[in-house]
Amino acid sequence: MAAVFTLARKFIYGPGIDEPICMIDVSDSNKKYYYHFDGLGSVVALSDSSANIIERYSYDVFGEPNTTSTVGNPYMFTGRRLDTETHLYYYRARYYAYDIGRFLQTDPIGYRDGMNIYTYCVNNPLGCLDPSGFASVAIYDPADKGSGGKYATGQQFKAVANKYDYSIAASSPEAALIEIKAIKDSGVEIDDLYVFDHGGSGFQTIGNKAIVSNSELWIDMANVVEPDGSIHLRGCGVANLDQGQAYLQDLANSGKKHVDAYAGNVTYGKGWFKGVYFSTSTLWEATPGKGCPSVKKQGYSFTEWLIGAKN
Repeated sequence: MAAVFTLARKFIYGPGIDEPICMIDVSDSNKKYYYHFDGLGSVVALSDSSANIIERYSYDVFGEPNTTSTVGNPYMFTGRRLDTETHLYYYRARYYAYDIGRFLQTDPIGYRDGMNIYTYCVNNPLGCLDPSGFASVAIYDPADKGSGGKYATGQQFKAVANKYDYSIAASSPEAALIEIKAIKDSGVEIDDLYVFDHGGSGFQTIGNKAIVSNSELWIDMANVVEPDGSIHLRGCGVANLDQGQAYLQDLANSGKKHVDAYAGNVTYGKGWFKGVYFSTSTLWEATPGKGCPSVKKQGYSFTEWLIGAKN
């Protein structure tokens, strides 16, 4: 006799990665539960349709929850799915064990992140995320002089970019594309692509040229990123005003990737803070096929401020 399977729960997801919004308990008259997150993206509470808190969660630094869900919620630390029987989180490319703070499989990018190929987030679980286990690539303009100290320099861009799995010095989008393709062709799966250079309302530069939406060059660049990956533009004010948000949406639609950027200034650290960056403005994210971007984060990102790297 064939097994009979019954649908127990359904989930509604937001536009961002690891962003469950609602759980529908089909086995309990389609009762709805809504997710609440902390700054790291970990689920800290579930509420019902009357705004009553049903469950609360907290975690130790490596993601061990203080409790398990009594209503069947599987999403916990950093928004990832937890298998309560094995105590393992599913991070797509690898499984993560919170009790030892390590992945169970080797890093897909090999030793590029360090000699320990099982480590989780370079042993900084409060300061960064690794939603896929794949590689992050950062592009920067090394020759930027910063207009005599008024703006960020190539050295400041480089200090931030060096915190990623791969950093590329490029004087133009064409030069960047050559290097990105070389990384891709070596067998590396690129999940996140960052651009650290100057920008303004409705444009992001790489070296001496702006990235043009709907161009063949942009589409080729976006195609190097994995289907579920994202592109992060970190020039000042790229998503500012209607023209900035329209530019962001055009990039997402033509490149078929999630693209995010800040509406205001992006500050790059100096001296003791060299290698970090942050913004106190709104972070906007454009999703392919949508009519306009949506707010991804209000105010500065603690993760970005802390490490200036994976977020």
